[in-house]
Amino acid sequence: MPSVISSIAGEFHRYKALGDGALALLKDGELASGNPAMGSIQLVYGANDPAAIQAYYAAKEAGRESEMMFVGVDALPHEGVDAVKKGVLNATFEYPNGAKEAIELATKIAAGEKGPKAITLGTRLYTKDNADKGGVEVK
Repeated sequence: MPSVISSIAGEFHRYKALGDGALALLKDGELASGNPAMGSIQLVYGANDPAAIQAYYAAKEAGRESEMMFVGVDALPHEGVDAVKKGVLNATFEYPNGAKEAIELATKIAAGEKGPKAITLGTRLYTKDNADKGGVEVK
């Protein structure tokens, strides 16, 4: 049964995510919350793309990057999507922040119109197979 074996508080900052903590996570198979065997880490998830990218480089420095997949969130073209195209990340997800929709709704309300009771924001998945095509919608 898959489980979370450790987490690092990178505070959504690229250099804190890399730091000694991420490298210690993977060096020689040692892990603060256990001692995973080589190949036992299947997936590293970064709460943003910089964290996932830095985890990849920490794993690479430890010689273990080929054992696991790396997934991030944000899908910024110059960061996460670029890392997917280069093979650093296996995937990145785009979760829109809703700012555009909030402004459109506020404008309607200010004009005396009614808006929808719910707005569903689209999520996109970017992989090496679809990054050049703008990813695919996740349903």
